Amino acid sequence: ILQENHKITATQDILDFVVGETAEDTNVRIEKLVSVIKADRKAVEAERALGRTPKMFRTDHEKPSPFEAKLNKYKR
Repeated sequence: ILQENHKITATQDILDFVVGETAEDTNVRIEKLVSVIKADRKAVEAERALGRTPKMFRTDHEKPSPFEAKLNKYKR
């Protein structure tokens, strides 16, 4: 269920955590685990998306290539 529906690899530790006394109990535990993992993945993705794109890729001050010179005309 975890791997097929939610793309979570079910290790033995995860199985020990989610398997309950009944099938209903196990399903409730799986849904809780999935919601925690999805929230964590969303938070990581949001944090990664906050980075800045560098405006200048070159660190040296040599003359740009002909392509870069033409491209620089269209940059703001």
